[in-house]
Amino acid sequence: LALAYHGEDQDHRPLYLERSGAVDPLVIAQLNPDMVVRRHIYHQELQVRRTEENAQLYGTPGLDNWCEIHDMRGLSIQHRQVLGLFTRVARIDTDFYPERAGRIFFINVPAVFPALWKICRRALDVKTREKFVVLSTNRTAELLDYFLPDQLPVEYGGTLENIFPVLALRRESRPLHGVKFLDAVVLARRRTMKSVRCNAGDVVTWYFRVTSKDVKFCVHWSASVDVVNTDNPVQVSRWLEGAAPVSEACVVSASSGGSSDCYFC
Repeated sequence: LALAYHGEDQDHRPLYLERSGAVDPLVIAQLNPDMVVRRHIYHQELQVRRTEENAQLYGTPGLDNWCEIHDMRGLSIQHRQVLGLFTRVARIDTDFYPERAGRIFFINVPAVFPALWKICRRALDVKTREKFVVLSTNRTAELLDYFLPDQLPVEYGGTLENIFPVLALRRESRPLHGVKFLDAVVLARRRTMKSVRCNAGDVVTWYFRVTSKDVKFCVHWSASVDVVNTDNPVQVSRWLEGAAPVSEACVVSASSGGSSDCYFC
């Protein structure tokens, strides 16, 4: 999912940007719904924190909501498959985050949008629906009525470049032939390794649920097509010698006795 927590509108409300139409519904449909809901709650709590920081920064204690821009380019009738999940998170927002949405923009909306919106709007209260602004492709420049140019990406009429992550889950022009999931339970002070064979254009993501101890992990990549038996220490050692680290080792922290979720892409 291509997204960015960046910028603010002219009323200093923090901005969240998301290429919602680029999400492949076939991928979302195969995810654990509870995991998606937890991710949404994390998003809402992060927005609350950003709002509080802006209120303190600008001396506006009454600032208590945020704004969002959802790019709907790529939306299709197949997205009906995830409307049930949308209804579920919308109920959470109504019950636990009322009036937090200051203004929500839907841009680059395709012809199918009105049909899907007619279904989605039933899950939203009237006050929330009144805060939605729908802009077709040729009206994106109207965002400048609400945002300064240095707060928006170039493609939305602003001056910011490379605002979205380089690695992002997005819909490809080719059909999705299957999603592979690997999982493992790792006990404290133990280690594990997973091997995934990738083709050009594939996206690899990973998700941790940490229950007690910190998790240290790293990702390596190799152009070798040899299959690695991760249970064979000799094969693993030889493969790592020719592999390059994708990033530095990362640490996923968890409070003692607590629980936390982390998503990476």
